[in-house]
Amino acid sequence: QVSDRDAFHATRELARREAIFAGGSSGAALWGVRQLLARLDRSARVATLFPDSGNRYLSTIYSDRWLAEQGLLDEGPAIPPA
Repeated sequence: QVSDRDAFHATRELARREAIFAGGSSGAALWGVRQLLARLDRSARVATLFPDSGNRYLSTIYSDRWLAEQGLLDEGPAIPPA
């Protein structure tokens, strides 16, 4: 299970690193697949679908103010190193 914090931070990291404007479900998918990859052999390949767009999340997930109000804004890494 993925926490809101991890999903939201992964969502924002996806936008910063890859210019993919996704929603929280996509961030959760990314977080989960990164956790899975950490346990698999380096030769493993995994496909991931990002099921939502970030259009509906401009005032929430993509808002520093909203994240701070929710106690979810911090400087910690969203995505563990590969």
